[in-house]
Amino acid sequence: MKTDKASFDVTIRYFDLDANKHVNNSVYFTYMEEARTQLLLDQFLEWGKEGIYFIVTEASCKYKKQITFLDKVSIKLSIENIKGVSFEINYRFVDPSGQEYAQGKTRMACINEKTGRLYRLPQDGIEYLEKFSV
Repeated sequence: MKTDKASFDVTIRYFDLDANKHVNNSVYFTYMEEARTQLLLDQFLEWGKEGIYFIVTEASCKYKKQITFLDKVSIKLSIENIKGVSFEINYRFVDPSGQEYAQGKTRMACINEKTGRLYRLPQDGIEYLEKFSV
């Protein structure tokens, strides 16, 4: 990932930890969901009024260093591959010095609420997403 376009701090909760006393691998996907929601909430709400929704069609995470309860973690986000009906969000989990804990990615697809079918991203949506693109 070339450039981070947004940043969100992670609140590590005690119940995020597993028996090994580090954040369970599945919780990273919850953190990505929270960061993506913060990043896109205003635009998602506007599109929702028009019956346009987004679904995750693909998600991945590469773990590099474990996160423990007392670690300070931020998620750096950027968007790429904005295409007709989809786009990708990149996530970098980092400590205050910039050292990476993990890298994640989700592919989002735009759908029409009434038909449940893929729907072309509206132009204003593309422009909004481009503010965060690399």
